[in-house]
Amino acid sequence: MRKRHFVGIALLTVLASVCIFGCGRSDGSKESQTSAVSKNEGQSVTAKAPAMESEGSVTESEAPAAKKELIRTEKPEFTANEVRRVAIAVGGQGVFEITYDPQDYKSNFAYWDIITPYKSLVMVDTEEMFNLYNALAAWKFGSAIDIKEGEDTGLSDPSASIAIDYYDMKSESDTADTDPDTTCLIKFGKKDEQGNYYAQIEGFDTIYKISSSAADPVLMFNPYDYILKICCLVDYKTVDTVEINMGDNTYVIDVNAAQKKYAFDKKEVDEKTFSALYQALMGVIVKGEPDGKIAGEGKEASPVLEIDFQRNMENAPDIAVAFKPYNDDYCLAEINGNQFFIVSKEDVDQLAEQVEEAF
Repeated sequence: MRKRHFVGIALLTVLASVCIFGCGRSDGSKESQTSAVSKNEGQSVTAKAPAMESEGSVTESEAPAAKKELIRTEKPEFTANEVRRVAIAVGGQGVFEITYDPQDYKSNFAYWDIITPYKSLVMVDTEEMFNLYNALAAWKFGSAIDIKEGEDTGLSDPSASIAIDYYDMKSESDTADTDPDTTCLIKFGKKDEQGNYYAQIEGFDTIYKISSSAADPVLMFNPYDYILKICCLVDYKTVDTVEINMGDNTYVIDVNAAQKKYAFDKKEVDEKTFSALYQALMGVIVKGEPDGKIAGEGKEASPVLEIDFQRNMENAPDIAVAFKPYNDDYCLAEINGNQFFIVSKEDVDQLAEQVEEAF
């Protein structure tokens, strides 16, 4: 029995009076887009995920920190809310990987990490994420196709692959587990004359066909579409201090969320004052990704504004955000040394003014 999945997210409660909200809904009953793959009873074998074969490639073995043996299945069947990891490779190179990674320092809506290409440093748009999972869940693997003698499927050198790890909920009363128990690697070969992909599950001989209308939206996607367009979102409850550097000036915010005590450069401020500035620090919106054709000072440029979030939990990583010159309209946003996005120069200038006014 397939299940409906409803997802609602509150992006982060900065304070009781400062919230950013977002929500998404996905329907696990979405009909399959593929015409040539039908549902049937599947076989499975118990397999322990082996080591990753090579850097950049994606296999079912690529599950980071697998905690238990996974069942390698020839006929995967799952709903969107059962997915725990998806990794996509094109041309032998990993282009996208998202995993479910609950941690004490994360809010529950932030349990998903995009490892590739964003190194777990961005917030996931869960609405788009579940759209992807629903598309994958719509694929049904059933009857094999007959391969004619001499027919080249291209599966000996796949053009793309999708690894999916999921927790197989056996019934409506089953309680979802954080960790997956089942895995599969779907390999894509060439297209036939009708434009259908030859497809195969790693470790099994059966060959299927998947329509390009079902596969192409997944294989020809943009990772940027799966992130919330927020440059920085750090739960204030996990923060000890925030250091802000602008030119020769340094400003420090001390945060004691447990006691609701806050200070700007050792001068105590009330909750409302802290809330206003902290919300502003979270408010720089991503406008796009860097374009090498646009002139800019690049990676070595001196930041016009830096924000260093130092955490109060041992396992929570510090977050350093730097805004660097890019062109007349945009700044380059650098997060822990990674330059993923550009933001409005005007937004950065306004934030700098707010910081100066607050201190």
